[in-house]
Amino acid sequence: MKSIMTSIAAGSLLAALAMGQPRYSLTDLGTLPGGKFSQAWFVNNSGLVSGVATLPDGTQHSVLWDKGKIVDIAKPALGGLNSSAFGSNERGQTAIQAEASAKDPNNENFCAYGTGLKCLPFLLENSVMSQLLCWEATTALSEQMSTV
Repeated sequence: MKSIMTSIAAGSLLAALAMGQPRYSLTDLGTLPGGKFSQAWFVNNSGLVSGVATLPDGTQHSVLWDKGKIVDIAKPALGGLNSSAFGSNERGQTAIQAEASAKDPNNENFCAYGTGLKCLPFLLENSVMSQLLCWEATTALSEQMSTV
């Protein structure tokens, strides 16, 4: 029985090797000018990448990478210094979390920037940034966008 199991395992391994290894490439997306860090959170089917990149002073800005070019989509209208883009759907809508300028009364640091400011969800659509409703919560977080 042991030799049958060994033969099955060896056959499965050889079959997997015969099918070939998956091929992929890794691309350095870069940072904002003078920044030292960037991180991609999501890639949609059109190749639009959403994420975060730092400025020279360490603040984090929501960014999109489109066809290899980085675009800073953080706007002063967001309120606070830090933001991050968490996903773009096929319609080009992008979910963003951003600090507000107001202190969070519960000091939850929900955005995880450690500033004690409120964390609010935003939607970027057709180059227009809109704050999403938070209902009765003092902070909220936006995540990946659905195609619905």
